[in-house]
Amino acid sequence: MPSPQQARLAASVAAAKERVARAQANLARRRSRLAAANRKADTRRKILAGAWVLAQAGRSQKAKDKLRKGLDSYLKADRDRALFDLPPREVSDG
Repeated sequence: MPSPQQARLAASVAAAKERVARAQANLARRRSRLAAANRKADTRRKILAGAWVLAQAGRSQKAKDKLRKGLDSYLKADRDRALFDLPPREVSDG
């Protein structure tokens, strides 16, 4: 049978473990929110940069041709290529 002091220490350890577990859960939630905010900011940067590039391409045939050539070499997925009216990539046999 534990002494009263041992019982208090055991309760203290249990309470400390519970506080640590709550703090770890809180930290995980905050990290998750930070990661989501970072993804959201990254997406917004990409949208804004893309809007600027498309605006430039709309002002100049040279810029439009350069964008199309760059996208043609960069985009691999046919569904992505279709968004820019690019033909499907040719599949080479081996």
